[in-house]
Amino acid sequence: MSIRKRILLVLFPWAFMGLAAEEGAQKKANVRRQATGETKENKEGTARHMRPPVRRSAPRSGEAPKSEGKPKVQESREPKESRENKENKSQQRTNAGRRPQQPSRKSPAESRPEAGQGEKNHPQKKIGRGAPDPNAVETFRHAGEVSSWGNGFFTYTEAGNGRRHGIVLAASRTVQEVPYHLSGTFSEGFAPVEDRNRFGFINTEGKLVIAAQYDNVHPFENGVACVEKRGKRIWIDSSGKEVAHALWDTGYTFSEGLAPFQRGGLYGFVNTEGETVIEPAFDKTGRFHEGLCPIQQNRKWGYIDNHGKIVVVPDWDMTMEFTDGLGRICVNNRYGLIDKHGKVVAEPQYEYVSSFSDGLSIVAHNGKYGAVDANGWETIELKYEFAAPYSEGLAAVEAHGKRGYMDRKGDLVIDAVYDGCYAFSEERAAVKLDGKWGFINTVGKVVIPLIYDNVREFTDGYTCALKEGIWEILDRDGNRII
Repeated sequence: MSIRKRILLVLFPWAFMGLAAEEGAQKKANVRRQATGETKENKEGTARHMRPPVRRSAPRSGEAPKSEGKPKVQESREPKESRENKENKSQQRTNAGRRPQQPSRKSPAESRPEAGQGEKNHPQKKIGRGAPDPNAVETFRHAGEVSSWGNGFFTYTEAGNGRRHGIVLAASRTVQEVPYHLSGTFSEGFAPVEDRNRFGFINTEGKLVIAAQYDNVHPFENGVACVEKRGKRIWIDSSGKEVAHALWDTGYTFSEGLAPFQRGGLYGFVNTEGETVIEPAFDKTGRFHEGLCPIQQNRKWGYIDNHGKIVVVPDWDMTMEFTDGLGRICVNNRYGLIDKHGKVVAEPQYEYVSSFSDGLSIVAHNGKYGAVDANGWETIELKYEFAAPYSEGLAAVEAHGKRGYMDRKGDLVIDAVYDGCYAFSEERAAVKLDGKWGFINTVGKVVIPLIYDNVREFTDGYTCALKEGIWEILDRDGNRII
């Protein structure tokens, strides 16, 4: 130590303490520069050595995103444990007075994403005002039976001996247990339900609008429905008001404003006011469609108009409803087509004739399927092993033991590579491959992966699918809604 420093140490000892601290800091800085390779020459051009940023996990499903509008707070240099304690105390103060959240129960299928798919195929959607009942959701997921009834409406029945029933309204994300069981599809916004051997009606919101009080009911048509109560047959309107009483033996549903009834062993027709429009004169009858109705007299079938006039003489073994101006006829188990004047359009030579759809009818002869047009011409060669009626411009066909789809020209536009398939509905068709179901669009692209054990057709943009024993409601893109 120099003489100058010794003199200063004697006269001003506190000054020496400051110099010692400065020398110690300088030594530490030299050690740090050696460890990091920093020199006096490059120090000025190098950023400060800072702590690495904290890696934060992505927010879980259902958590509200953190606000980005607040200014960032500089991270404290307190020990980690003390920071965590402070955060816990802050969280306790924040949650004070709030209702605690119930822990959600997730099924194995929910908590485990599909291999190779991640969360892309099953993103969770935030459920709003129509939040489902958690207990009902759990029962639905493990249901023994699930059915689709149109209007985005699904029903489920509990597996096992409980046999509880419930409804799912996909559009509003509503799942709730109900005491009744659907006994028919929706018609004019109403569906029949059964509750303790009595029948009533619900609307498309699942609300019981006509109490279950009848012995039997028929679907609504033309604003009225035929119901049976204490041996009487009554027509009611959509409010449940009685509009007419039947004085005959049997009540049926309306079609084009007319319903058949039976009296004295013969059938006639009444209107929605209960007035007899066509006197009972026929052995059997069908339903009106396109102004004509199949009827039977003397064991032969023909057609009548809505005034009861015979327009096609009963001369066939069977006649069926008209579609697209053509009716199907049967002679000796061979089917053909006639027009509304009784003229034969296609001779009864086919083993199968479908109703018209998209201007074509699927026909089969000698085990091969094709199609005929409204003039009876075979516009599509009978070459497929199977064909279903057209839907949305495409028909499911079978070739070489596999299923695909043909267009209106008969060309195979979606290759026959599937083990099974359904008709198109809302531009989606269910297909099956290697025991698993999924969905394709009208150009054959897979839009919902083939990973499901069972599926239902689309209705109002939603479908129901079963995977590993768990039922799910999916939208058109395969996103899980419920």
